[in-house]
Amino acid sequence: MQRKITWAGWAIAILAVICLTVVLIERGSNEPSAPPVVASAVTVAPTSADKASPADSNKEWQSAPRAAPYRAIRWQGKTAQVQIDGNWYELQAINDVSTDSIVAFSESIAEDKWQKHFEEDLVELMTRMGHQPRNTVSLSLKDSSGKDVMLKDVPMTEENRDALREARAKQQQQM
Repeated sequence: MQRKITWAGWAIAILAVICLTVVLIERGSNEPSAPPVVASAVTVAPTSADKASPADSNKEWQSAPRAAPYRAIRWQGKTAQVQIDGNWYELQAINDVSTDSIVAFSESIAEDKWQKHFEEDLVELMTRMGHQPRNTVSLSLKDSSGKDVMLKDVPMTEENRDALREARAKQQQQM
């Protein structure tokens, strides 16, 4: 007896293969076995609906943990400068993902609130980009003299994210 496979059957099979591939890739990585900050098997790509939808009204932006690897940030145009241990650095990359690409992605989702999302929704942005951060990250920085600085195992904390959010709220009140 010959069985026909329906479209739904093929879709389920393909989804199973994709999930298995993601699991195998994650297990095969050289990163420590720390649990991911975000538990998601599927990366959400930005769509035109993301731009036009009320995603900015917080519904979709609350799905990821609220964490950041630094307590303060300031901007010179589209260049992020972050404060770590009292010193300011130009942020070059997070886990080898360039700051420029994170900024561009944030702009593609929310043109008018890209800085807010970069500052307050970093985990969500990087996860949507396919670079889900873990509990710690590596930061590629440049100090004021132009020297490259690499910090590894920088904790992603809710306290840091809260400090960023409070600073933004104070800044908006002063305007």
